[in-house]
Amino acid sequence: MPKLFIVDDEPSFEEAIKPFFELKGFTVFTAQSGEEALPKIEIEKPDVILLDMHLKGKLDGLGILKEIKEKSLSAKIIMLTGMENDVKDEALKIGADKFLTKPVTVKVLYESVAEVLAQDK
Repeated sequence: MPKLFIVDDEPSFEEAIKPFFELKGFTVFTAQSGEEALPKIEIEKPDVILLDMHLKGKLDGLGILKEIKEKSLSAKIIMLTGMENDVKDEALKIGADKFLTKPVTVKVLYESVAEVLAQDK
């Protein structure tokens, strides 16, 4: 059963996505800040992380991405943002596997998760 971790400070996003992925057979973990997410990610070792760029707290999406890569955690990372901006190139350079702009449909999210999971096979 693949593990999915959602890091987003908008509860409505989590509420829309989590049940869908659970129905598809994923174990889903969530966090609303970088400070909350990092220790959970290290413990749960998810296969894929949906990571919002703009989070409340000290760590934004890029900060979390850098920490994950420095710790050599093997999760595939799909970055999400509500604003298309110049951080996409930086996120991909640091090691994000995919970058999506919100709003995004559940179908697109699911296809993206399936795509990054298939990269290992």
